[in-house]
Amino acid sequence: MDLAPLRAGGLRWRQAGVVISDMVPNMSGMATVDNARVMDLMKSALGMAKHIVTPGVFVTSVLQGEGVGARQTGLCGNFETVVSCKPDSSRSCTREILWVCRGFKG
Repeated sequence: MDLAPLRAGGLRWRQAGVVISDMVPNMSGMATVDNARVMDLMKSALGMAKHIVTPGVFVTSVLQGEGVGARQTGLCGNFETVVSCKPDSSRSCTREILWVCRGFKG
């Protein structure tokens, strides 16, 4: 993620203990396409989190499906622990889950 335009616009980065990303794109109804779009949003949020969360926590929503396991394993390279959970408040019919990533390695 290229953060230079944000910095040029006067955005000052501060350290954060927690970054929460609950971004979800408009769904197309095609699982593969929707999952890829959610993963792209998660990668963008992670790119920002890497600049401001130390040692902190990154929480992001993702969709269960193809490629999710590999992406979760990839996050383990950035954080000490990555836990997958489905909150009680989440509808049972949705594929949405949360990843709670702790101990950013920098």
